[in-house]
Amino acid sequence: MLTPKLRKKYEKLVLELRYLTADYDYHRMAYADAQERFATEFEEWRQAESLLSPSEHSPDSAADEVAEVVALEDEQTKRRVEAVANSLFKKIAKATHPDKLQHMSDEERERRASMFKEAKEASVNREWYKLLCIATDLAIKLPTPSKEHLVLLESKNRELRDTITYMQKTYAWVYSQMPNQASKGNLFREFADAVGYIAAE
Repeated sequence: MLTPKLRKKYEKLVLELRYLTADYDYHRMAYADAQERFATEFEEWRQAESLLSPSEHSPDSAADEVAEVVALEDEQTKRRVEAVANSLFKKIAKATHPDKLQHMSDEERERRASMFKEAKEASVNREWYKLLCIATDLAIKLPTPSKEHLVLLESKNRELRDTITYMQKTYAWVYSQMPNQASKGNLFREFADAVGYIAAE
């Protein structure tokens, strides 16, 4: 049984999660565009500057491998999270089933069909936090969380915030916010020096 204070904290965390998920999706799309533009325009700049990449001037140099960090969950925590996720998915499926949508407008039927597809993908990928967002959008009563779920929600929100902050600090993102070509040129020079590009002889 949650106290009123913990219930309010849960509501706050879910609302924060909805905002951060949308903010993360926006940043992820903008970041992908920024990376592509940065790579193309940096390559043009470095050719104009006659710079050699690290692999061109040191063929034996190997790039550092970056390992993905995966959070480990104990079996008991995993089972509890999956139980909540499965319960939410069933409620979402019921609220978005075609038989329940006959009296709704074409626009609402399309919206709910899209939600069902998104919920199915989230369920398969064990993205329980996305199921929480979808359930909230459908005004589905959320299951009573344990204190463990509150900790997991806080952790997910922190992870989303940290990922957004990381993207905003990359060269590609900073480049996309630069006001003029002179600033962009300075950033390219800084990037080239940091990565190890050198002038061709």
